[in-house]
Amino acid sequence: MERRRVFIAHRNKKFIKRIRHVLTEAGYNVVGTAVDAGSALRKIRTLKPDLAVIDMDLPTMGGLQLAGIIDESRLSDVILIAGNASIDQDISFPFISKPITKSTLLQSVNLVFINRQRIKKLEREIDKLKDILENRKYIERAKGILMRDLGLTEQEAFRRIQKESMDRGLPMKDVARAIITARNTTR
Repeated sequence: MERRRVFIAHRNKKFIKRIRHVLTEAGYNVVGTAVDAGSALRKIRTLKPDLAVIDMDLPTMGGLQLAGIIDESRLSDVILIAGNASIDQDISFPFISKPITKSTLLQSVNLVFINRQRIKKLEREIDKLKDILENRKYIERAKGILMRDLGLTEQEAFRRIQKESMDRGLPMKDVARAIITARNTTR
């Protein structure tokens, strides 16, 4: 399995070094670092990490604004590192409060990756259901045409589409589209 790619953005280079060591030791691939939000955004767009670990108090635009841009552009997942003073804001990203322990960091990173897998699975299921629904719409329209034009029952119309699909080795959706197209061109 490919190692997960992580980017670290923090204003303190010693902190970056410490986090990099913890993540690398745990098997993650730290693909880049930055000490300000502007360079972090440029590097994240170029490197396309799976996760960006971002300090909320980054110079130039701040970590929360940077996280919003990253999320909106779907560049990567984000974990914010929040000092106690920063937590009172309404944060819609996972965050870790300072001081950060090794176990807290690793658990948070792991949870983000687990959730990303769940989201990807749900997105695939949604795409599959959308496809099924679209297929059904075509088949229903084609059945309606066959019922109206040939005086077939709903079941007979469905069986005719199904048989044509098997005879021609085409998906039922394609047969249904052909029926709809033929109907529209004869009008």
